[in-house]
Amino acid sequence: MRNTQLVGLKDALLIQYAIGQNPVGNCLTTSLVLAKNAMGKEAAKVLAVGLQFNKSLLNLDLSHCNFGSSGVSSLCTSLAQNSTLKSLNLYRNICDVNGARAIGECLKKNCSLEFLDIGHNRIRQTGLKAICDGITANPKSKMTQLGVRANFINDDGFTYLFEKLVFPKTGAHLTQIFLKANFLSEYHKIALAQKTSDIKCFVDDFQYLDLLVKEKLDRTIWISPMPSDHNTMVSTINSFFSELYDCGFVTDVRVRSGK
Repeated sequence: MRNTQLVGLKDALLIQYAIGQNPVGNCLTTSLVLAKNAMGKEAAKVLAVGLQFNKSLLNLDLSHCNFGSSGVSSLCTSLAQNSTLKSLNLYRNICDVNGARAIGECLKKNCSLEFLDIGHNRIRQTGLKAICDGITANPKSKMTQLGVRANFINDDGFTYLFEKLVFPKTGAHLTQIFLKANFLSEYHKIALAQKTSDIKCFVDDFQYLDLLVKEKLDRTIWISPMPSDHNTMVSTINSFFSELYDCGFVTDVRVRSGK
C-alpha cells in the first residue's frame, strides 16, 4: 500500500486503524510505503499504536518522514514487540543519537527484523555502538542487512561494528552493510576490507578498493570534472586521451556522472 500525500494526524489516524485494530477485519497488507511525508513526531506516535497490533506487515518504508528522535522512539516501543516485520527503512528522520539508542533497545527484543536502514540520521559513533549492542544482546536476532550511510561515523565506530557483527563466527552476523558517505578513512577502509576478504559480507564502499592498490594508482589518471562534451561518445573520449592529451597506452576508461 502506498500513500504519498499524508498531510497530518488525520491521515495517520486512518492508517493506524487500517493496520492496527481494524473493526472491519484483520489487516492483510504486507508492504507499506509512507516515504517523503514530513509527518513529524506526533504522527509517529499515532502510527506506533497501529504497529503495536499489526501482524501482517513485512516491509515498512518510513524514510524522509521527519519523525525526530522522539517519533523514532515511539515507533521503537511498538516494534520491540513486533514479530512479523522484516524490513524497516528509517532513512533521513533526524534520528540523532537518542533515536539510535531507542533503536538499540528495540533490537534487544525484536526477533524478526532482517533489514534496517538508518542512513542520514546523524547517529555518529555513539548511536552506532548502541545499535550494535542491541543486536548482539539478542540471541534470536535475525538482522543481516544494515544501512548507516551519511551518519558522521569515524574509523573507531566502524571498527566496533565489524568486530561485533562481522568478524565473530557465532551470534548475529551481517551479510550486507551500506556505509558510504561517512568519515571512514581510506587507510582504515583497506584494512577492514582485507580482514573481510574471506568473509561473506558485502560492503558497498569496498567495491572499488582494487583501484587503490599502489601498483594501479601509479598507472592511473583521475580527471574531474570531465569536460561535458566528452562524457558520452566513445570517439570523443578516445580523442581526449589519445589526441588532446597524450596519456600513453590506455587500457581502461571509466566515466562516472553524478555527485
